[in-house]
Amino acid sequence: MKKVVTVLMALMLVFSIAACDSLPFSSNNQKKRSTRSKNNDDDDDDEDETTETSETSDETEPTETEPTETVEPTPEPTKLPIGDKVEYIDFDIKNYYEYMSEYPEDGYYGASYNIDCISISPDNGYVQLQENIEDYMNQRLTSYQKLYEQNIDAVEHDAADGNYYYITEESLIKMFRADSLVLSFEYQYYYYYGGAHGQYGLYGLNYNPITGEMITFSDITADTDKMYDTVIDALANSPYADYLDEDYEDTVYDYFYDYGLDNNFAITYDGIHLFFNPYELAPFAAGLIEVYIPYEGNEDCFEYDYWTTAPSNRFIPFTLDYDNTDLYGASYKLDYDSDFDGTVDEMAVFFNEEDGAAELKFSMNGEVSTFDDFYGYDLAAFLVIKDGKSYIMLNVLSDNDYRVSYVCRIQDNKITEYFVNDGVASYFVNPDRFIVKTRLYCIGTNSAYCYAGIEDDLVFHVDPKYYTLTNDKYFDTVVDISGTNFMTGEAVVIPAGSKIRYDGTDYETYALFETEDGDYIRIDIETGYPEKLNGIDVEDCFEEGQVIYAG
Repeated sequence: MKKVVTVLMALMLVFSIAACDSLPFSSNNQKKRSTRSKNNDDDDDDEDETTETSETSDETEPTETEPTETVEPTPEPTKLPIGDKVEYIDFDIKNYYEYMSEYPEDGYYGASYNIDCISISPDNGYVQLQENIEDYMNQRLTSYQKLYEQNIDAVEHDAADGNYYYITEESLIKMFRADSLVLSFEYQYYYYYGGAHGQYGLYGLNYNPITGEMITFSDITADTDKMYDTVIDALANSPYADYLDEDYEDTVYDYFYDYGLDNNFAITYDGIHLFFNPYELAPFAAGLIEVYIPYEGNEDCFEYDYWTTAPSNRFIPFTLDYDNTDLYGASYKLDYDSDFDGTVDEMAVFFNEEDGAAELKFSMNGEVSTFDDFYGYDLAAFLVIKDGKSYIMLNVLSDNDYRVSYVCRIQDNKITEYFVNDGVASYFVNPDRFIVKTRLYCIGTNSAYCYAGIEDDLVFHVDPKYYTLTNDKYFDTVVDISGTNFMTGEAVVIPAGSKIRYDGTDYETYALFETEDGDYIRIDIETGYPEKLNGIDVEDCFEEGQVIYAG
């Protein structure tokens, strides 16, 4: 049964502070918050001074009858302090997708939603976290489905009048942390329900796995005034500085002291990713405004409860290098001690695609490696730390939505070898267990995902060996199909005329189907061409046109 939830009302809150006109940032702009000072420095009200004096005069020396024992200090928080180890939490992501289109006479209309939902297994012991996450995700999915259904009537009406109309809603997850101290992720959303353009942005969610409750921005902030000043300085020195609204400091002030920033940040191991969506601090054309506030150097801003030594095995993303994006189609950089010798390595990935030709280079401390046989037109780069070794991983998108992952070995400042894995790593924080999105050529061409880990041979090792279809796919049987009940091992026959849902396959020996009664039936397959299901050609098992292969 499909689940999901929307948070549309919460999402719309971030668009309510809109500024459509752009004025460039000027270093001569004074902080307008001085007229409503946080500390009331200019307030010389006599009554306040009297009150302060009165409070001081109430302090007296203890008398002989008063106890003089020393009061024990309040214990420190029970959460893990910096330096203590954390354990990764296993999580699953389920994608819910629905699409429909019609061509009535001269018109056309389409509608779709594409929603990610995260779940935590109660077997990990985080029962309250799992319950809170499940409740939120169910609400989110249900709301999106309702919006989808409500808008279909409108697009049908326009299409009937000969118009071409399309509505869509996407909400996909980007992971930052999933450990025993913090679960942190962002929804990257986009929606279009008419107008000049769609709307997009980010929505941050942070949870305390111990309590299952949300982590608020005030929970991570030790000194609000210092944090505010740090964020303003980061914005003023960011690539977005020239596009910020003239009164952006006042807007940020309102977020800090009135509205809150609970859904405008994500927690990493080294600091926070803080963002403001289109229209919040700048015109739509300026896009997302993103800054990173590191823990190091800003210790006075942060409560330490949610910062700890990062797990030894981890992913570290490269960041966009704005200084080189004019020279290259995309340039990414990362400064990190990748060989653990105590010195920082300067790493960069340069990518350019022009006239169908792609060029990819990797630079480490000035030494350049070139990928001669690289092909693609979009990528993301990551450093992978695994069992005391470092690798470079590149997620690459090419024609027909074909996605692969290059995992590269680094030696003497160069890439010495690499392996190209089918599919791309997604929703990852843990190199030992992450989700891989891939294309599945089994009973047609399908989008699927599996769980894998990176080993020293640079290969994604799938464990368990099972690929789950990304979207629901149903077949109508035209012959009897024999199989076994996946749970009981009992031999069963799926009669002709049944509707079954294709769940997934091990890609070698069997496929799993769910019947209308909710039973999962394992059916033997033979790969290759023609594919066979229980000894029968796949295309002869189902109604004509239901088994589709990409050309």
